[in-house]
Amino acid sequence: MKREKRILSNDSKLADEIEFEQYKVQRKIYEKKKARIEKKRRKIEKEIQSIVIPKSVMKIIEHWNSCPVRKLKMRNSKLFMKTVTRLKQVRMGRFFKPNMIADPELAKKYIGKKILPDEFIKSINDFVLVASNPLYAKNEKMMKYYKRKSLHKFIYEEIFFDKNGKLREEPFKESLLLKWLEQTPTPNRIPTLKMPDRYPQLSLRLKNLYVKNVLGGVEANLRERDLNCFKIGADKLHKFYMANKSKMQYLMGGETELADLLYKALEKKNGQEIYPGMFCSYNTFIRVLPYYLNNENIIKNEKMIIPLDQ
Repeated sequence: MKREKRILSNDSKLADEIEFEQYKVQRKIYEKKKARIEKKRRKIEKEIQSIVIPKSVMKIIEHWNSCPVRKLKMRNSKLFMKTVTRLKQVRMGRFFKPNMIADPELAKKYIGKKILPDEFIKSINDFVLVASNPLYAKNEKMMKYYKRKSLHKFIYEEIFFDKNGKLREEPFKESLLLKWLEQTPTPNRIPTLKMPDRYPQLSLRLKNLYVKNVLGGVEANLRERDLNCFKIGADKLHKFYMANKSKMQYLMGGETELADLLYKALEKKNGQEIYPGMFCSYNTFIRVLPYYLNNENIIKNEKMIIPLDQ
């Protein structure tokens, strides 16, 4: 029995020694790896600290970081150094090469061209408008895609995989910087994504009038696009009211009563064939509503003011 205990004790010690030796080997590997990482980090920090950042480049970086997009962390990463280098090359007209721009006309225009900070900022602003405003984005997927872009990839990116995750035969080459230098975002006629509601009580009034009188109280079939029509309509109705309220002395209910009159104007012209788009259409605020208010002696045509952006 004692012999067995001694054997077990020896085996246990041997196991501990082996485990300790393995631990020492693993610890040594870890320490070496840690030292390599630290050495690499110091090298990068030294390179970053030594890099000269012109005021024009700093202006672009600060503007980018002030926007609701993926920020560029200041002076603490290799990406920062790469981005600064790329910005300096673009500023000096030394970045874009013939194989980077597929469009010959675009290549002719931008290869060798020095892009000024104000041009850069214009492109960033248009890019941010599409990334953050549903009125200008094609869809929610585009907004998410744009918001993930770094400043480095905004300037230029080679995309090796398609939308389905398959490897392309040739990478897709994209410069959002050049795209928004050449293009200007145009608002969707009526956005399909959820948009801000500046006058919620007024838009709710318009929606309720439509649901009650046209849909028979059933609200289930309303799409986001339909709800946006009421929001845009509320915005236009508010502008119309503010421009003409001093001339409508008998309109005691203010904007709410004017919303009711807007529905009556649409009903008089179209009967029950009323659609959400009519609540925000150009024709409604230029012709239908003014004609109705004039006929009802609420406000005379010669005194009426139509806001120009209707």
